[in-house]
Amino acid sequence: MKTKTFLFALIFCLNAVTAWGLNSLCVTSVSPSSPAALQNGEQVEISFDYQIDEPGGARIFIRPTTGDYSASGSPLYTGSGSGTANFTISSGEVVVEELRVRITNSDQSAVLFEYYVPVKLIFGPNAARLKNIPAKASFLLGEDATFDFDYAISQAGGARIFIRPYTNGSLTSSYSASGSPNFSGSGTASANFTINSGVNVKVDALRVRITNDDQSAILLEYFVPVEWYFSTVKVSNIVPGNGGDAFLSLNTQVTTSLDYETTEAGGVRIFIRPFSDSALTSSYSASGSSLYTGSGSISGNFTINGGNALVDHLRIRCTNADQSQVLLEYFVPVHYAFGDIYLSELTYCPDTPARLMNGDDVTLFFSHNINVAGGVRIFIRPFSQGALASNYATSGSPSYTGTGDGDSRFTISSGNVVVDELRVRITTNDQSATLMEYFVPVHFVFGDRPTAIDSHIPDHWQLGLPYPNPFTEELHFPLKVDKTQRLQVEVLNAVGQRVAQLFDGLLQAGQQKELTLNGLGLPAGIYTIRVWNEHGQASRKVVLAR
Repeated sequence: MKTKTFLFALIFCLNAVTAWGLNSLCVTSVSPSSPAALQNGEQVEISFDYQIDEPGGARIFIRPTTGDYSASGSPLYTGSGSGTANFTISSGEVVVEELRVRITNSDQSAVLFEYYVPVKLIFGPNAARLKNIPAKASFLLGEDATFDFDYAISQAGGARIFIRPYTNGSLTSSYSASGSPNFSGSGTASANFTINSGVNVKVDALRVRITNDDQSAILLEYFVPVEWYFSTVKVSNIVPGNGGDAFLSLNTQVTTSLDYETTEAGGVRIFIRPFSDSALTSSYSASGSSLYTGSGSISGNFTINGGNALVDHLRIRCTNADQSQVLLEYFVPVHYAFGDIYLSELTYCPDTPARLMNGDDVTLFFSHNINVAGGVRIFIRPFSQGALASNYATSGSPSYTGTGDGDSRFTISSGNVVVDELRVRITTNDQSATLMEYFVPVHFVFGDRPTAIDSHIPDHWQLGLPYPNPFTEELHFPLKVDKTQRLQVEVLNAVGQRVAQLFDGLLQAGQQKELTLNGLGLPAGIYTIRVWNEHGQASRKVVLAR
């Protein structure tokens, strides 16, 4: 972690004075990455960067918030550097949905800083984990998407593993997929599927399901988010110009190259366009498209002709020959600053997403290159549902000129608030004019310390993971019981208040109940789905996004 000099000129947006702490810890990686299934006893490794200014040093503990865990201890940390921690769940079916990151003083008598990192790590006797899955990919209709997975099976009689494509909460239409042999022990295997018809078909998740040998019982099920497209044209080996991140003068051409393949008899046209804040960038000009058939390589270019602009994505759109039908639309993240101002992509400590206690701060780091006479000021503010977040406090801005590094901080002092965007506003030095403004999506949840709910799953319950998660409208949640029993299913908000009752009744042995949570009318944030009766309770955390 780069050592940063924190800003001391603060703008206090509240009556109370906010004191920024100087002990920080940033989780840099969790391995295996979330979501993942692990066999009981398998280690989760966490890497982090730290900066400790506590006299006498500090200790760092990273723990799962659920399950009967064992975890590494902590040496005494001073100054700044990098470290690692690990934990495991030794027995039972346990879903770890958050990691608690805590810094204490040397004798652990005081908590100096604490926050929570959302994860989806599923421990149990049976596991299957996808390997090296691309987050974004493009395929032709009928082309196999093939992937490897590791497995560890202790089920008596063996188990079967099925990986299926999902779109908007359901199996993707017109798919075909490989079957499953009987797996036992541990090893590596492969699977595949394809989509056979449609145009610009988006697969947004892969469902990983383990069943017993005769498929009468689901032993494990979870979803891995992806963004895969199937159509009559595909693009690959996309190389954005200037490395995808550059400070450019107006009218400078940016050239992007890619490979394509199409089965359209009449050929396709391919257009590459700049996007900013989910819309075409203002004042752009771009190359047109020839008619392409078969397969090959192409390039396209664009530029920005006026103003200060930040291009955050390239839209690659493939159409049929007369442009009457969009066959594929594919977005590639980039970071091009045109004009007189360059601000790098923000980095966060803690990283997004995270859940913090009221009054704890998020630190933002950036690099800059400013060619504005008199310098500029850079203000980064938290937004929630399209407006400035309630009860926020944030650092001010010095005058920035030339090249260098900067930082900013914010917190929410009280109330349950979901920060879903950061507004980056760059003004003249005297703040009389805004030179550039854009929004960056994030997810930081602030609130009071909630009471943890046990997520141990009783042996006679089979709880599927809620999907999609995060969700914007409807969330689906399968529940199956092996014994006839009465169950209640309720939804709790961040402070433990019940906001919905999904089920209260009797389920027969072997019956599966598909439950749905309608998010309309609920504010964005983290919710807990709680299932309980006299035999025990279990929970799933879900995120409602807007």
